[in-house]
Amino acid sequence: MLSRLDQKKLIIVSCLQLPLSLMDLFGVLTIGLVAGLAAGLATNSPPLIPSFLKSIDMFQGPIQPSLVLTLGAIAGVALISKSLLSWVFTQRTFRFLAGRQAQIAGEISADLFSRPMLFLQRRTSMVTASALTDGINALTLGVLGQTAIVVSEFSLILIMVCGLFLLDPLVTVFTIIFFGLIGVILQKILGHRAAALGQQMIQAQIDGITLVQDFLRAYREITVSDRTAWFVGEFRESRWRVARVHSGVYILNQVGKYVSEIALVVGAGCLVFATSVTRDAAAAAATVSIFLLASSRIFPAILRLQAAVVTIRNNEGIAGTTLALVKDLRETDKPEFASWVTKESTPGESSSNGSPSFVPSLKIQNISLRYPEAALSALDSVSFEVLPKDFVAIVGATGAGKSSLIDVMLGLVQPSKGKIEISGRNPREAVKRWPGAIAYVPQVTALLNGTVRENVAIGRFRADIDDARVWEALVRAHLADFLQSERLGLDTEIGEHGVRLSGGQRQRLGIARALYTRPSLIILDEATSSLDAETEHFIKSMLDELTESVTLIVVAHRLGTLRDCKNVIYLQNGSILCRGTFDQVREQVPAFDRQARLLGL
Repeated sequence: MLSRLDQKKLIIVSCLQLPLSLMDLFGVLTIGLVAGLAAGLATNSPPLIPSFLKSIDMFQGPIQPSLVLTLGAIAGVALISKSLLSWVFTQRTFRFLAGRQAQIAGEISADLFSRPMLFLQRRTSMVTASALTDGINALTLGVLGQTAIVVSEFSLILIMVCGLFLLDPLVTVFTIIFFGLIGVILQKILGHRAAALGQQMIQAQIDGITLVQDFLRAYREITVSDRTAWFVGEFRESRWRVARVHSGVYILNQVGKYVSEIALVVGAGCLVFATSVTRDAAAAAATVSIFLLASSRIFPAILRLQAAVVTIRNNEGIAGTTLALVKDLRETDKPEFASWVTKESTPGESSSNGSPSFVPSLKIQNISLRYPEAALSALDSVSFEVLPKDFVAIVGATGAGKSSLIDVMLGLVQPSKGKIEISGRNPREAVKRWPGAIAYVPQVTALLNGTVRENVAIGRFRADIDDARVWEALVRAHLADFLQSERLGLDTEIGEHGVRLSGGQRQRLGIARALYTRPSLIILDEATSSLDAETEHFIKSMLDELTESVTLIVVAHRLGTLRDCKNVIYLQNGSILCRGTFDQVREQVPAFDRQARLLGL
């Protein structure tokens, strides 16, 4: 997921750990030399130092305390400098990855959000949100960041082992075999468990958040039916699962520490036993001293290495949702419109100047649509044309294909066959070319947890919002009187999902959102379903006014708003059964006539 340049940067930073490890080796060897010199100085005997150093002038003759102190200071500076530089490199690495985390999230979301609606619906909203947030964080900081630590600690261990091999091959070989076996065993035991815990963690988190969202959305129904206890119990269980996973991860990270501490004691004991048999007491003591000296640096490195590997495996489990999403994106061809959705392009005409080149017409030619794994087609050979300033109503029983047809019109779903054009272009291309010229009002308006202003002018920066146009849209949607009585006006907070508004007010706010851009083509999908009778009358008047200057396509069950419509399309089983005026469709479709009579029309 990183660019080639970023990959090279990460590799270079990781490779810089090698010279730092050489500083660590130099410091350890110097401390060993200081210990040998100090032992000779304390016992007034020849220093315990390697033979090749004895030929150097400073180590010939009596050892001066100043030499011991100087070498000790040099060793201390080397080790402290190495630690500080390692901290600096680690800090820069994680800051670099944190920046790339946002970049990767942006790239994946741009690719994902350019896909058709059916692709987005393959996953629940919570799984998608997790993949774009926690999953990417786990991949960058949790996997790549910890991999950099693995490289750092492994290079330290490698350099230390190579240096010690020159001093005492026997101790070095024993150290490699002893700690190597322990590391392999720990990884076999802990690695798979860490990955499993990561998967359990993300699933438990998703389940818990989903339960909270479901409860808040269905609060009234759940409370009235007295089912709150069930939701509380399920949420408690999800949090228990999260707690168990957290404790499991903590325990795994501690296992290496205690195993290594025991191994250090056991290893030293084995060396004492072996060397006491094969060497004299002084040589045995020197061998054990070298082992303990090496272990003082290798042992913490092994602990950090083991913890990093466990963290990587754990984050692999957490990042499973992201990896699956990326795999799906790469294996699925991008739609034709994705290239201009994701790249920077010349801004289209703004509807504020009337979108002069936009023609509010729609042409559908032999459209068919079958959803994946569906036995029957949702749409079958649908063809019709909508001319500028037409008022077209689409009606039919539940499941007739009305919403599917709207999704195809808007370019949200790619038809299985056929062609659709708005102003002579693909719907998605038309949206890009003439932003705001096409407006859509859904049956249920999705509202932001913010102000009225932010919801009407959705997706715009505060400086770009024209308050006069917001008020204009609110007046046309018959919501202005309510807000003018509010002390905060356009700054009125509507709450999450618009909980501070009534159902009718929420729907009228959705209509105001559509009218803000002064569109030339408006598509309403059951947009009057949540309105009271009085407001529905106002909306009908508004539609009558709009037909003089705007092309309208309306899906409706409440037929009162369509009584005067002269272009009604009746859908049945995904096909056009009848088309004509309201009265003509009544005459030809008994089911439609029966529905109209039930409504008193």
